[in-house]
Amino acid sequence: KEKDDENFRIITKPYPAWVDAVPFPSDFSQPDFKMFDGTGDPRQHVAHFLSRCGPIAYNKALCLQLFVQSLESFTFTWYANLPEGSILNWDSMVKEFLKQFCNTQRRVGVPELIETKQRSNESVTDFIARWRALTFACPQKFTQLELIRMCLNNFRHELSTALMAQTFEGFNDLCTKAHDMELHLAKRRRPRAIERVE
Repeated sequence: KEKDDENFRIITKPYPAWVDAVPFPSDFSQPDFKMFDGTGDPRQHVAHFLSRCGPIAYNKALCLQLFVQSLESFTFTWYANLPEGSILNWDSMVKEFLKQFCNTQRRVGVPELIETKQRSNESVTDFIARWRALTFACPQKFTQLELIRMCLNNFRHELSTALMAQTFEGFNDLCTKAHDMELHLAKRRRPRAIERVE
């Protein structure tokens, strides 16, 4: 969960505070985890993560502390947006992770990808994470460029228009540039709002 302020954002952890009080063994050295970006098999990722944890895999509190270190890109964004207190233990972490990234309940069609738009009160980074998660459940295969353009078209109109002429190296690049442009457009609108009040 993220608590927003105009100047900073604090990312809170989804699990109970006592989890961080559980100490690691004195000889512990953090493993070199295989990173998960939302592609591939999430069940295999959990199995690989536990395998890399070695003996501490039996300590579920330590697994909870370490799991975020194996996430990147949009899976990290998903984790950062989990509500505070929503994860009670390691088992519930695994359950939520698989529910989000296995997408076994339904398949997403191309029309849903096209029609899923950025909400009026939704930040562009949150929208990209939400939209990107849908693509993992879509059996239709697209190039990364096709996905980026489809996602870009679903931004709010002003933001989409401002970014349309730009090129993007990948979704991380899109996320960074879209976030910066969103802040720029918000600042540009602010003086006009003040003028109307005066």
